[in-house]
Amino acid sequence: MNISAGGPHILLFERDQQLAALLVSELQLAGYECHIARTAVEVFDAIARFSVRIVLINLAQAAASR
Repeated sequence: MNISAGGPHILLFERDQQLAALLVSELQLAGYECHIARTAVEVFDAIARFSVRIVLINLAQAAASR
């Protein structure tokens, strides 16, 4: 069952809680509904529950590899 409330839903698959909190606050200010997942099970659960438009995965690792 997909539940839609507010703006488009974005799912963050990120284990770094500080980075996820920062991104969520900025995305919510821009009008997006945000959800954070820390495991693959949580990712699929959120996709099943919400009308997720985009999934952002492991952003801290990409920043650290530069």
